[in-house]
Amino acid sequence: ALLAVADGLDRSRTRATRVRGVSDDGRRVTVFVRGGGALRADLAAARRAARAWNALLLRPIRFAEAGTGVASDCALLHPDDTAVAAAQRLGLRLMERVLSREYGLAWGADVEFVHEMRVAMRRLRTLLRPGVLGRAFGSRCRYLREELRHLGDALGKVRDSDVFVSFCRRRRRQVAARGRRALSALVRAQRRVREQHFRGMLEVFASQRYGAFRDEFHRLLTRPAGLPGGPPTSWAGAKRPIRQQARDVLEGGLDRIQEYGRNLDVLDAEQRHRLRIACKRLRYASEFFAEIYPKRLKQITQTMIAMQDLLGEVHDADVWAEQIRRHATRGGAGALLAHLAARQAQSLRQAQQVWRAFAKPNSLQAARKLLARPR
Repeated sequence: ALLAVADGLDRSRTRATRVRGVSDDGRRVTVFVRGGGALRADLAAARRAARAWNALLLRPIRFAEAGTGVASDCALLHPDDTAVAAAQRLGLRLMERVLSREYGLAWGADVEFVHEMRVAMRRLRTLLRPGVLGRAFGSRCRYLREELRHLGDALGKVRDSDVFVSFCRRRRRQVAARGRRALSALVRAQRRVREQHFRGMLEVFASQRYGAFRDEFHRLLTRPAGLPGGPPTSWAGAKRPIRQQARDVLEGGLDRIQEYGRNLDVLDAEQRHRLRIACKRLRYASEFFAEIYPKRLKQITQTMIAMQDLLGEVHDADVWAEQIRRHATRGGAGALLAHLAARQAQSLRQAQQVWRAFAKPNSLQAARKLLARPR
């Protein structure tokens, strides 16, 4: 869709038409262009080419002639936006990510469609948490979260199989012949499991239940607050500036991860898993509100990404060990389980180093000071 738009903007092949600015108001994307005598023809071609984009995404793209001094304004959030307006804009962008991957789910050759849609839905679930911006959608928030969990579970089963198969294939290239045979058997077994989950996932996304969720959420994201189908106005914080809501959300996220202390060695597997989820939610929140704190949330975001990845590898090792015990032959399981245990220990050591550096009192205090001064 983007390539079609770009081709339209240079349909005259004069290379004279230039993009001078972009405006994103949360409802539509406006591209301002300037050019020579062929500008009008290029604009007409770009508008025709944009039909593919507008069919895939919730916010249409349009084109306008730029005057002098047009500046780009791609910020999705502004500090004085209301919490409801911010919730709708963030939700709309995330739903675009979901819908723009939907058409590729049935193409089993590319596993990234499943992965990217799953991540978008996880972000949506975080956005819809009552402590983030879920209360902007009133009583429908719980329904939306339950539907996203249902959809995410269907995607997650397929994605987990894909990740395990990828691990087995990488390991197969590193071991001797006997180990390769065992890993090949594991891959075949997991591919059969994946095929079952894949068919189930396609049924979920072809269902009337998914269509009803998609349509209702679209109305909530696009209709003004207080109108039928739109967000209610009953939430006390509906008109609260997003800069205040962002500060409370991020400070609450820091409070939650601080409860786990500085030493990961004393945490059991379940506690480490809960810490990973808390880090993931804080990461998503810091990404939601990055425009409210320009360049000041980088350390928080990068640390949460590292913790999410490392603790994810620790958790995956536990899950994969159970898979290996269930499917691998006795001769091939021992070496693979030993490799997995060593990998898990290394990931845990790295996570401990990252966590101790971030969870120092002075580091957390510095992070909290950043949150006190939104843009």
